[in-house]
Amino acid sequence: TKLLGPSTCDAHPDIVHMVQAMMQAQAPHAVATALRAMADRRDFSALLDSIRLPVLIVTGSEDPIAPPLATAEWANQIPDSRYVCLDHCGHLTPVEKPGEINELLSRLGLEKKQ
Repeated sequence: TKLLGPSTCDAHPDIVHMVQAMMQAQAPHAVATALRAMADRRDFSALLDSIRLPVLIVTGSEDPIAPPLATAEWANQIPDSRYVCLDHCGHLTPVEKPGEINELLSRLGLEKKQ
């Protein structure tokens, strides 16, 4: 329930089942290692203003893990960042809104060429 937004869960049970199947297919030791790594990671948010690369920050409007208010603040701290909040999705924006993510990345590539 923390990965997918309520809108996705309600409207797209196929996505819910796909994510559940992906999660259940993982080896328990791999999941435990990933969870430990996430729990032990350092907070680097104080360094955001030192990033000197273009950054695209995408969040879902229903994301409880990286909520829009927090991610918007990250974007405000990064000098050359672009912030996008996608409606009706949670933390797995590429799974929930693949077309919109592809469009954002395509536009980003086009902007870079110009």
